[in-house]
Amino acid sequence: MPKLLKSQQNSIFQLILDIGLNPADFKWESQESRKTPNDEVSILRFRDGDWYFMFDFSKRQHFTFFAPGHDRESSIEFPGSWNSQLAVFTQWLAVIKRELAAPDLWGNLVNYAPPQALQLDEETGNVPFNMVEFEHIQGRIEKIRTYLLEQFQGQAEAQERIEEQLTYVVNSAKRLGKKDWYNLAIGAIISLSMQLAFSVEQREVVYNLLKAALSGIMKFLS
Repeated sequence: MPKLLKSQQNSIFQLILDIGLNPADFKWESQESRKTPNDEVSILRFRDGDWYFMFDFSKRQHFTFFAPGHDRESSIEFPGSWNSQLAVFTQWLAVIKRELAAPDLWGNLVNYAPPQALQLDEETGNVPFNMVEFEHIQGRIEKIRTYLLEQFQGQAEAQERIEEQLTYVVNSAKRLGKKDWYNLAIGAIISLSMQLAFSVEQREVVYNLLKAALSGIMKFLS
């Protein structure tokens, strides 16, 4: 079976435009069919990378291999007709658009991690806070709350998240051991930082206030 016709390639071009992607980011290649030995078929590759859509054939019916799949690294479909093949291709374009727009949360995590000065010493135990320690932490977390509410003044949704997260952090100090609470508090601050896009200065202020809250209660590496 021959490779795609020029009119079929033009249909592919238009679908790329319709979904809001740039046809210049795609490149046509030829590759041996995975279903019909000795036949060459068309493959459309995105940005010279690992994302591709192969317009293959099986028993003279349209067959396709593509990556990425909707919920996996790669997928196989047997659409049969050309129109069904185009529908599968359109779904593949939607997956590419979704993946391009998705933020790299894990990759960005390093930007929100606490500074070295806030790293716990390995000898830190997991005993509960006593009442004096709890009241000290409660007061310091209130300073964080006040600071952030001022920073996000007039942003109701952001302020609601701040209130919910910090209230949970304070209440958790009543039931968790010190090390467990520290991990929870750091996680809550990282979560807020990423959700609300804290500036570098805002992260520094919050982490400094947290360290002040734990001063004399926990031992840090520096």
